[in-house]
Amino acid sequence: MSYITTGTGVHFEPLNPVKEEIHLVDIAHALSLMCRANGHVKRFYSVGQHSIACAMEAKARGESTRVVLGALLHDASESYICDMTRPIKEGLPEYIRVEEELQDLIWERFLGDAVTDEEKQKIFDIDDDMLSLEFHQLMPEDLGDRRKNIVTDVVCAYEDPVAVENRFMGMAEELVTELAADNPELEAVLADMKSAEHGDNASEPLEYKVVRLLIERGFHITCAESCTAGLVASRLVNVPDASKVLDVSFVTYANEAKMKYLNVSEVSIEKFGVVSEQVAGEMAHGAAEAMGAEVGIGVSGIAGPSGGTPEKPVGTVCFGISICGELHTYTQHFTDSGRNDVRLRSAEFVLKKLAELLEKS
Repeated sequence: MSYITTGTGVHFEPLNPVKEEIHLVDIAHALSLMCRANGHVKRFYSVGQHSIACAMEAKARGESTRVVLGALLHDASESYICDMTRPIKEGLPEYIRVEEELQDLIWERFLGDAVTDEEKQKIFDIDDDMLSLEFHQLMPEDLGDRRKNIVTDVVCAYEDPVAVENRFMGMAEELVTELAADNPELEAVLADMKSAEHGDNASEPLEYKVVRLLIERGFHITCAESCTAGLVASRLVNVPDASKVLDVSFVTYANEAKMKYLNVSEVSIEKFGVVSEQVAGEMAHGAAEAMGAEVGIGVSGIAGPSGGTPEKPVGTVCFGISICGELHTYTQHFTDSGRNDVRLRSAEFVLKKLAELLEKS
């Protein structure tokens, strides 16, 4: 077999690459799921996050749009041929040749022409500076002091891969749009990127779909979150057009906050429990009414590791979705696979349900 199958189903031949078969959505998706340093880090930190940090650093240094985009894409070849640690790579000259040729082709695809030696040097300098910073934050030892050259505030923390993928796509689209103003040949590349983001194929990210459906219907949304603590709203604001549909969101962790800001009934909390469809529904209704939004989301659950009971074990999460006054409620019992996993799966579930309901509305 001479090809790999990408996330969008493209049969891509790394040893005989075709420029038109290189799609940004495949790059963004793969890099968001690949860990830096072959996983030898204190916590998961993706190549996608590293790439975004390098691009932001290039922008902060006042570099050109080409260099900023080049920095964002400087590890894009890894999405097709994977990464290899530097000690091994140095002993495999054929791998280096393949990597460099593919990387040059990727830059040419999205920048419109070849990256100059001067531009490459600026990109590589930022990459090495960022590597030093990442070692300082993620590894048990430092790798020189080049991190002191970094001018942006970089925190190497875990970030949801879906959010990373969408940030990568959004940043790339903005940069390619800027370059396309002076290079009409990039219009086709930009159209390919936009079709991937906005649903002309199956790769449309869930939050993009939700925001698109809300815009098409002229709806605004307000979220009221407890255990997810803003994850649903955070997913939505990954979308550049989120400001068209989201004005305010609530994180109401305490019962008193639910009653004060969302008009949740104390009687409902006492009778059904704070983790119940009744309360989640009241949170959704209350959020929508408080902000005059057509859509309200309510999430209340037990993320763990404590707080569960035989009737409502850890992983129990209740949801409410209010659309133009019509309420829909759900309960899910997620496997107790860790607090963050329960929260991430809860955000994914409620967005999927919302998308289904909006499509029917």
